[in-house]
Amino acid sequence: MQPQRHRRACITPPHPYRDTSSDWEEALGKIAILGPPRQPSDREFSNLEEAEAHGLQLGLWEAASIARRALADDREELPDSSIATYATLTESERDHLKALNGTLERVERRFHPAAVEISRRLRDKVKDGEDPLSDYEVYLTIDLYLAEDDPAWCDEEDNLIGSVVERLTDAEDEPEFGFGAFGTNHAEPGRFPGEHHCWLYHEASDYVGLGWRDLLRVGLVWADFIINEQTAITVVSPAGCAATEEP
Repeated sequence: MQPQRHRRACITPPHPYRDTSSDWEEALGKIAILGPPRQPSDREFSNLEEAEAHGLQLGLWEAASIARRALADDREELPDSSIATYATLTESERDHLKALNGTLERVERRFHPAAVEISRRLRDKVKDGEDPLSDYEVYLTIDLYLAEDDPAWCDEEDNLIGSVVERLTDAEDEPEFGFGAFGTNHAEPGRFPGEHHCWLYHEASDYVGLGWRDLLRVGLVWADFIINEQTAITVVSPAGCAATEEP
């Protein structure tokens, strides 16, 4: 089924599908495990700096507690286990994420040659003094949608979880890193042993604000390849038709 096209300018996932990144979740979890700092009396501080450090520690713990409660309130449709680190995922869940990685790599392989060829051709047209093309932009937008069997999927909504917007105006034929660098493993070293991550999967998992539970709910990947050609034309008035000045 083709998704409804309700374009959002923001690339972060919309409510109610929002989850935080695993790094942020881990930080909140560590603060919660440490618990609140010990509350001493004023005379236990030897100096002002020590008192200020204690206040900062207490404020950090309180802020983390508020954030964790807000995350729980904002995730009514999700189970309590929605906050997850990669290490806590089951083998079948990791297999699903690997399938998503493979899907995004196929998308990347489909559009990388086109981006390189079109960017080269349009670049040459801009340099050509006889061609009216003034500038150009090339983008690839990847939209991630809920699977239709997801409890939150709704036929009357766009079901968009999040988007990745990749600027390909200066796409390279054989880059060493980034979009189209298929020989490079974009996985964080030591964190995903035995896995090879393509650039788009790296973008979706690290820079869009989606957690692992969010990515597990993706059932459809929609790709938009966008080419913007821009032309600037100077308006030349006929001789003797000068603009009328305001009184």
